[in-house]
Amino acid sequence: MNILKIEAKGSILEGEFKNWNIFVKDINNGKGAYLILLTSPDNSKGYDDWVKNFHDLEGYFKEANWKILWLDEKMLPS
Repeated sequence: MNILKIEAKGSILEGEFKNWNIFVKDINNGKGAYLILLTSPDNSKGYDDWVKNFHDLEGYFKEANWKILWLDEKMLPS
């Protein structure tokens, strides 16, 4: 759940924008530059931001203190 994924949909479980949806898009075909798309749970609000490289993307996620459930993963019982 703490892995950063590109071109994958996820749900933010902890951190800034908790319960919002996230999608990270590679906007430069693997050469750097990523678009971060956020939408509220009811899709009534949305925000976007971008970073110039993967290192900055990692920093962005760390600063937001996100724990993300990517939709291709399954929640395990506690």
